[in-house]
Amino acid sequence: MATDPGDLVLDPTCGSGTSAYVAEQWGRRWITIDTSRVALALARARIMGARFPYYILKDSPEGLREESKLSGRACDFQKATYGKVRQGFVYERVPHITLKSIANNAEIDIIWEKWQETLEPLREKLNTLLKKKWQEWEIPREAEKTWEAAAKKIHADWWKARIERQREIDASISAKADCEYLYDKPVEDKKKVRVAGPFTVESLSPHRILSVDENGNTVDIFRENPGKYGGKDFGEMVL
Repeated sequence: MATDPGDLVLDPTCGSGTSAYVAEQWGRRWITIDTSRVALALARARIMGARFPYYILKDSPEGLREESKLSGRACDFQKATYGKVRQGFVYERVPHITLKSIANNAEIDIIWEKWQETLEPLREKLNTLLKKKWQEWEIPREAEKTWEAAAKKIHADWWKARIERQREIDASISAKADCEYLYDKPVEDKKKVRVAGPFTVESLSPHRILSVDENGNTVDIFRENPGKYGGKDFGEMVL
């Protein structure tokens, strides 16, 4: 939760390898450690045998196309891509609509004026046929059974245009509004299956054990047997 794709995750207590498994799934690099060879063997088998979802990289041709589709904006498809996971994935998103974004959206006025050229003549014809003085907000949603066929058709045409106008306005509001990215929902390419990247399993050998004598002092077999172990301390031996 606190990392980005490409970050390095360190888990000093491997266990069954869950942290490494999840890091691999979400595009994080990882190092995991354990004192038990059993735990490392379990983790290795788990990661090597796993199949992970293939999330679309933002820095890829597929990512450019998906970003264009989700944002509703044209993208430069000639832009060079390098497949870097550091750029992240393509994420699903939801519009974050505020009154400010609606008030600053000048496209709404353009859509309104365009549809008024269709709606106003229909409203005037309907008022003439029914001998009414209805404003736009007063026109009923359902036509009455006593109306003439011509009035019913004009009424249906008016509501069809009215709904279409609202649909365009809603689409404009969504397109112009800020987006909230759903970082737990990257877009998945269902046609691809991903497996774990290459990794190594390393260990220190020989393993060193420090025991304690009857006086509570540590017993270092490496120093007590210099001929066998070369008299090196643990740090020197590891290096």
